[in-house]
Amino acid sequence: MQAAEEIRSPIELREACLGRSDPALFRDTGLPAAVLTDGAIYDGFLCYHKPCDTVEKLNISYLRPRIELTAAATTLLAAPQG
Repeated sequence: MQAAEEIRSPIELREACLGRSDPALFRDTGLPAAVLTDGAIYDGFLCYHKPCDTVEKLNISYLRPRIELTAAATTLLAAPQG
C-alpha cells in the first residue's frame, strides 16, 4: 500500500489472495504472499496458458501502471530496513 501511495497509483489494492493462485500455497503455510492480478476471469481469455498467448496481444498502456506499482513495491521491499 505504501508503494501505491508514493507513486499515486490508480490501482485499487485489496488484502486478498486468490485461492487458485500460487501465492495461496505460501499464505496457507503462514508465509507472506502477494499476487498481482487485474481481477479478470482467466478462463475468459481463450489463449490463457496456451501457445497463442503471445507478446503481440499485450496491452502496454493497460499494463504500464501495474508495472510501475510492481517496481515501486519491489524497490521498497529491497531497501534496507532501518
